[in-house]
Amino acid sequence: MPRAALVTLSVVAVAAVIAVAFCLTPRPATAADMWLERLDKIAAEFTGEMIVDGKSYPLDGPRRVMFYTPEKSPISNVVSGACYALHIKGNPEVIIAIENCGDPTRPSTYIEVSRLSGGEINIYRKGWRTIEFPARAEVRGAYVGMTVEQ
Repeated sequence: MPRAALVTLSVVAVAAVIAVAFCLTPRPATAADMWLERLDKIAAEFTGEMIVDGKSYPLDGPRRVMFYTPEKSPISNVVSGACYALHIKGNPEVIIAIENCGDPTRPSTYIEVSRLSGGEINIYRKGWRTIEFPARAEVRGAYVGMTVEQ
């Protein structure tokens, strides 16, 4: 093998080792990373069930479907948020939106729960039934909001 080719291979090998080492080096957590971890923990407190003909069917999830850190806005003080789905085999029945608002160093957290299904749905937080959506096909009564105590 020509000497130039060996030098090129050596340089590529060293660059690969440096790149791998860089990628494996832990990076400091950002505020968004910490917010997302907190939002995921809050979402994990929720479970749900759909009632059909008197029989309970547990909802899967929550599955995170979106995380966002919006730019500063004159009409909103949201600093981060995430949406989660309680679902049946991937079909979302309930959306849980959790948002951090206000001071980014100590945000207040708000939770909004909306159903997508017209069926009877019960939502539990930490094992306690907190929301009951009666069976109906209309949109009215499909939204519940709450705050998280610090």
